[in-house]
Amino acid sequence: MLSITPCRQTISDRFPVASFVVNVPPQRIFEIACATDRQLFRSDRRGHRTPQNFYSSRSGGLLRAPAGQATYLLPSDQLRRFAGQRRLYYTVGTYGDAAGGSPEFTAAPGDPATPWLSLSPDFTGRTLDRSRLKGERAEARYGANPPALVWGGDAFEPPAAPAPAQRRPTYDDGYSPDLWRGRDPADPADPSDPPDPEPNGGYAGEPAGFEDAPALRAHEQARAYGRRSSGGARSRAASAPVEPPGLAEPPASPPVSRAAAMAEPPGVEDPPHPPAYGTSGAAEPSEPPGLADPVDALKSRLSSQPDFVGTEGTAFAPPGVDDHYDDGDDGEGELSATGQQTTLTIADKFRLAQSAARFESGEERYSAVNADGEFNDPAHEAYQRKHYGLHWGLVQLNQRSGALGRCLVACMRRDPVRFREAFGPAQDELIRVTTSATEEERLKPVASALLWEEPWISRFREAGRIPEFQAAQNEIAIEGYFDPNLRFAAALGFDSDRSLAMLYDRCIGLGNAGGRRFVAKAVTPARDDASLQRALKALGHDSVQALQRSADLRESAELGPKGHAAMIAGLRGLGSSSPVPVPSLEEMLDALVTAASGERFEDRLRQIRTAPELSDARRLVT
Repeated sequence: MLSITPCRQTISDRFPVASFVVNVPPQRIFEIACATDRQLFRSDRRGHRTPQNFYSSRSGGLLRAPAGQATYLLPSDQLRRFAGQRRLYYTVGTYGDAAGGSPEFTAAPGDPATPWLSLSPDFTGRTLDRSRLKGERAEARYGANPPALVWGGDAFEPPAAPAPAQRRPTYDDGYSPDLWRGRDPADPADPSDPPDPEPNGGYAGEPAGFEDAPALRAHEQARAYGRRSSGGARSRAASAPVEPPGLAEPPASPPVSRAAAMAEPPGVEDPPHPPAYGTSGAAEPSEPPGLADPVDALKSRLSSQPDFVGTEGTAFAPPGVDDHYDDGDDGEGELSATGQQTTLTIADKFRLAQSAARFESGEERYSAVNADGEFNDPAHEAYQRKHYGLHWGLVQLNQRSGALGRCLVACMRRDPVRFREAFGPAQDELIRVTTSATEEERLKPVASALLWEEPWISRFREAGRIPEFQAAQNEIAIEGYFDPNLRFAAALGFDSDRSLAMLYDRCIGLGNAGGRRFVAKAVTPARDDASLQRALKALGHDSVQALQRSADLRESAELGPKGHAAMIAGLRGLGSSSPVPVPSLEEMLDALVTAASGERFEDRLRQIRTAPELSDARRLVT
């Protein structure tokens, strides 16, 4: 029997080992191939392989398992090259002889069912012990030393691609196409489906003629730009929750006071308060019942500065990231699994992501662009001191954080020909800059122009109309901001659609680390050191570090957001005997709205809290 089983499903800096148990007939020789994209196993993709995205064990010779079973350890130097990717696909090829006769594979080259390992976002490879991890061990080696970027599957010709006239746009997110239904005229569309691009370049449900109304859009641009919340200049300290132990925000020292930054220039009126969900008369006639139009709120935040809006004819300027944005490594590691099973499908996650996406990109959706708006926003802490660069697409993936670069890599992987057509001969430089190791390097010019300037703004707008690139945006929106927070959500008890949508919204607006920090600070019952110590004692821990060890988190002097989530999960398990009362889910969600008081995202979080289309039915998440 031919099989391959990973010894661990997730690779992280804490567990930086990729090893497999293979079952192979003793008389056959074999190799293990790994790739960051399953299509790289196809022979027609050989030209796209690099040491950073492909590896075959045949670089050290073909292997044999005399006992019918062997353990293979991916060389540490090679595993380090895969850092920064999200998946590592793997397969085994066995042969009757060293020439590759009678080949058999656990997955055919490019097979959608090819299994994969998860590479944690915090995996850098820096913790790999070179002295301990010397590479793979095998009983014997056969054959020559061919280049590492080939494997036995290259002898198979891929199936011919359909003629261009037969091809149709599809949202290939790396999952089964069945997830996105409602595209065939015989198949009624579901409201939660991502919209199909229309021939005019718009989207289903777009008001007739909207794409042909530059005068209307220019008029909208003329509105003054403002970011004051409905609370005006009210003090945050009056309504913000008490700081829990260990959750202090990183210090910030903007050059101007927030009160001065939020002062309006003469003659500029406040933007209208966005209508709440369900407000009578707030929605357009074609809008689903009860859904107020958040695009109106976004349109009120227009910038009169051309370099913020980008190209003439833009309907509105997306809002940009929130103050205290942090999408970096929180240093806590990954929470241990709770044992619960998720009932969420990929389509469910995409549907819930729309709660944040409608505020981020409005009607522009995948083509929406924010050209470094925070730097030009007097009400933002980044004003004239920090660039976030270009924001692009459905959930406004930004350049500084590296999310834009990850999305561009996914775009190129899906259709390298159209990628070159969209971004021109500087495509390689574009990828290199946006995927650089540091934030400042990711903000450098490409082809002598900043990405938040022309011609890049227009190129990104047009690229957002390409179905393959829309699919790439969907993937990063889900895998980059939904999936990494499911264990955090499960520990908190966020197991309803509404709670997951609110958490997702904050992780988009504040970054994953910043979003978790905001949520944990708002909902934790350990409001001070005394309540924290009571909680630790009740859970049988004598220190914060003991609690962190029990949750598989990195030890630290302070309890971070994931640590607070683990504590909440433990206290909830004690039931009524817990010495520190654990708030209910409803109380937690109300606490999030209270914590948002006076913040720029106050209105959108309140709208998600009461949105009638979001269910409060409890799910199990992991």
